[in-house]
Amino acid sequence: MRIGIIVYSYTGNTLSVANRLSEALKLNHEVEIKRITAENEQEGLAKDIILKEKFAVDQYDVVVFASPVHAFHLCAVMTAYLMQLNSLKEKSVFCFVTGSLSKGWMGSNRSNKKMVKLSKAKLGHVVSTGFVHWNKDESIREQNIIQLVEKFTKEINNL
Repeated sequence: MRIGIIVYSYTGNTLSVANRLSEALKLNHEVEIKRITAENEQEGLAKDIILKEKFAVDQYDVVVFASPVHAFHLCAVMTAYLMQLNSLKEKSVFCFVTGSLSKGWMGSNRSNKKMVKLSKAKLGHVVSTGFVHWNKDESIREQNIIQLVEKFTKEINNL
């Protein structure tokens, strides 16, 4: 299968998880990471974001969207990207977020729900979501990353 991992990462944390997922998936699939960037990454509203590139996903069978949580919400850059997509029809979609707050109600649940809603609006079939808590304790963070990578890899391999 051809898999596209579309990631927005301001600090590099989310990108590091996307890279780990890519390495695991490359054992059985063709994987490509596309990093979203914006001219005005610090703007507050998605409608004000100007994306530097608008990556199409037509060539992928599976699409993984990865984003940090910003201020208890899906970051505006990822929201803008998902809003500009033409279609996710016939695509299996996976979404994950990274964040420093450990409780789902502190933004990760809301962020994943927003990615799911925007993906479904583009006719994508959302298979799974996940969250990596960017805990200061590196062993806890590492365990979160391993669990997400194993979960998504298993689910994608079973498609």
